[in-house]
Amino acid sequence: MKKLAMLSCVAALGAVAFATQPLESANIVGYVTYQLKGGAQEVRGVPFLTTGTTSFSLQDIKLSNGTDGTDIVMFWDPATRTWETIQHWNEAYETLESEESIGEGWGDGEGTLVNKTMTPGTAFWIKTLNDTSVTIPGQVVAATDASNMKTKGGLQDLIAGVFPVALNIQDISLGANGTDGTDIIMLWNADRTWTTIQHWNEAYETLESEESIGEGWGDGEGTLIQKTLDPAQGFWIKTLNDCTITFKSPL
Repeated sequence: MKKLAMLSCVAALGAVAFATQPLESANIVGYVTYQLKGGAQEVRGVPFLTTGTTSFSLQDIKLSNGTDGTDIVMFWDPATRTWETIQHWNEAYETLESEESIGEGWGDGEGTLVNKTMTPGTAFWIKTLNDTSVTIPGQVVAATDASNMKTKGGLQDLIAGVFPVALNIQDISLGANGTDGTDIIMLWNADRTWTTIQHWNEAYETLESEESIGEGWGDGEGTLIQKTLDPAQGFWIKTLNDCTITFKSPL
């Protein structure tokens, strides 16, 4: 049986409670709303698939109780290992020179609109001054759809599930390029700690029974972890090799 130590990380960030709103109609348009605790920082993301003709803009994310220039989203670039921070403005502008207002929006430090198109599964840290509802719209996927993302070996990536409903972590597969006990997912907890879950080519229902399920996500000994990801919940992932991550559709 595998005997690798669990990785852990503690950060002084915050917690979130969240609720999901019903979808308007399958495979057309839907939305997810969750409650963000003021002063807390949470990992969230875009929980929808899009088609080649459908794009998703940062400006589509709405806050019910946003504050001017204080609420932020932070995007991670794994290639440059840097963050991009974008602020929420009650009055955002197309350009600084023209001062053509669009009303509420996301902009740079001067309130100029940031036009950022996000792909399904894009994740970000979000922090608001007040308790607020965050609404993310998108196109709902069909029951037969699945989604693939690519990770670069050795880089830590901030991503999110791509479905607007709860997803079991066991429905995330790394396929042939996943490595045994080395690839990890890190989930942020309400108690300001991280849970680190390892990928196993051979995971077990329980350590005692050693009943194998094949590929799966488990603890440091390869015992299966049943963890449900909320709609729009983001997480860190790091793989040894270049990998294609497949999300099995729960719809």
